[in-house]
Amino acid sequence: MIKSIVMVVCLGVAFSFAGGCRKKEEKAPESVTVVVPPAIPAPLVAKGAEVFKEKCAVCHAVAGAGGAIGPDLTKVGATRDALYIQTQLQDPKAYKKDSKMPSFMDMPKEDKDALVAYLLTLK
Repeated sequence: MIKSIVMVVCLGVAFSFAGGCRKKEEKAPESVTVVVPPAIPAPLVAKGAEVFKEKCAVCHAVAGAGGAIGPDLTKVGATRDALYIQTQLQDPKAYKKDSKMPSFMDMPKEDKDALVAYLLTLK
């Protein structure tokens, strides 16, 4: 008898708490603002492709063309953001301590910006 009473009380408590755990309906926002990232200018991408051919293609491949020492960068823009790529150019050991990639810290800023823009288009 006592077991039955305890079980009924426990079930009642459990059901009352379960009701309180239901997610309350949230009001939908009245308006949603969508931020579209600016398009990368074509001349910047073209310059970046040239920088890639001059500085990177010895070690890295894109779409089957280039070296095989470093990783293939054909889809790097799909998996990495600008900050990652910029950091990789400046300090390749920041993400991978045993990286064989040289630092391009001395590369002119315009060339780095163009290279990053180009690599971001590779998806």
